[in-house]
Amino acid sequence: MSVYWPCACLSHRGPIPFLAVCYGIEYACQQVNSGVSAIFGPQNPLLGSHIQSLCDALDIPHIEARLDVESEEKEFSINLYPSPWLLGRAIRDLTKYLNWTKVAIIYEDDTGK
Repeated sequence: MSVYWPCACLSHRGPIPFLAVCYGIEYACQQVNSGVSAIFGPQNPLLGSHIQSLCDALDIPHIEARLDVESEEKEFSINLYPSPWLLGRAIRDLTKYLNWTKVAIIYEDDTGK
C-alpha cells in the first residue's frame, strides 16, 4: 500500500501561483500512475478541490484536514477539519463553562484562518 503525502509546496496556505497548482496536479497524477492507494491533503483550497475531483474520478480515498465551507458529502473524501458549526458550538460551550460574558475571535482573513 502506498500513500501520497503532499510536499511542502503543496501544503502551502494562501494564494499559490498557477504554475504551483499545475505542478501539484501533475505530481498527484504521477503518484496515481505509480499505484498510490490514498492521498492526504493538501491544505490549499484550490489545489485540494482538484485533488478531490481526481480522487473521486479514480475511486482513490482522499483524506484532508482543511476548512471546506462546502457541506456537500463526497464519496471518496473525508475531511478531518471540524465544521464551522461544531467550532462555534465548542466556543459557545467553553464560554458558558468558564462563565465568560464576552469572547473576541480574531482571524487573519475573512475565511477564518
